[in-house]
Amino acid sequence: MKPPFIFQPLAIFLSAGFPRFALFALLCAGLVSLQGCKQEEAPVNPAEKIKGEWHVTYFYDLDTDTLTSTLSFDCNFTSDSTFTLFTKKESFNGSWAWTPGTNFSKIDVLVSGISSEPVFDVSKLDHRWLITSQTDTHIRLVIDIEDPQEKQILDLHK
Repeated sequence: MKPPFIFQPLAIFLSAGFPRFALFALLCAGLVSLQGCKQEEAPVNPAEKIKGEWHVTYFYDLDTDTLTSTLSFDCNFTSDSTFTLFTKKESFNGSWAWTPGTNFSKIDVLVSGISSEPVFDVSKLDHRWLITSQTDTHIRLVIDIEDPQEKQILDLHK
């Protein structure tokens, strides 16, 4: 009995002997293994995502959104751990450090001063903050203090 047409080329190939079949099998296995090979990207350290210039889009202090049309600021986290806060007319220098955590990573910001126009106590940002949300373009920080009277939230966007 003659095999169906679909199997005829396979029957001819197989009748040629074992070495060709072994070569064919190795070729198929190699192609299948190459199909699954993808170069994995190295994980990015979350501290690297913090570096750069950010615009503060929301600063909730106790029960008030502190930012207004007259008060807005940007900040810059540099690779040498320098933190700079910019208002429309002034800048304040400090430092920052990132710490990995069990539930949340933390960022310590050390900065002080009083903005003159409008009046703003820059030291309100001088705290340890929990990083509760982080993407390449957004970071949400919540003050790391147990006291509910000291609730502060800071949103940063690139």
